[in-house]
Amino acid sequence: MIPPESKKRNKRIEHLGAWQGFTCAVFRHPDDNLSVVVLTNLDEGHSNPGLIAHVTAGLVHPPLLPTKLTPIADTQPAIAASLAKLLDEVVAGKDIRPQTTVELAADFTPDTSKRAQERLSKLWPRGTLTLLKRTPLAGGAAQFTSMFRLSKGALTLLISFGLDSNGKISTLGLSPDRDYE
Repeated sequence: MIPPESKKRNKRIEHLGAWQGFTCAVFRHPDDNLSVVVLTNLDEGHSNPGLIAHVTAGLVHPPLLPTKLTPIADTQPAIAASLAKLLDEVVAGKDIRPQTTVELAADFTPDTSKRAQERLSKLWPRGTLTLLKRTPLAGGAAQFTSMFRLSKGALTLLISFGLDSNGKISTLGLSPDRDYE
């Protein structure tokens, strides 16, 4: 018999899905005798059932609560400066693909670039970038993916941003603001 203190806790088995405008998340925490099911009538762009399931599990059993996104000290302000320069260019309608990795450039169609420009122009320029998270990339290189909250008045947006070892933008993502990871 395994002593209770040596058992691995908080194991999670999950399944996320979306189909024809519906989304769902099923989380099972077998070590905690807890299951959470979230069903929505919203498409993927307007819902986050995984986050809802994660937070709900944490409300029932606090060790399962996801990490709260709170500001942290920025010890590498050059990363935020690079992002600010990029935001200037996106809002101005410039083609940023030459600054990105080949993989990321493939995601930037004229349509996606225009949508990014429209979303960001409400917050930039004169918005505030606040660092929330910095994660080292695999491989031991001194490269990071950073998550910033961009805010201007009551409007907010989360931005994931990262540079590869050659200084090319390897990560760029916009998502609605939220309290938890």
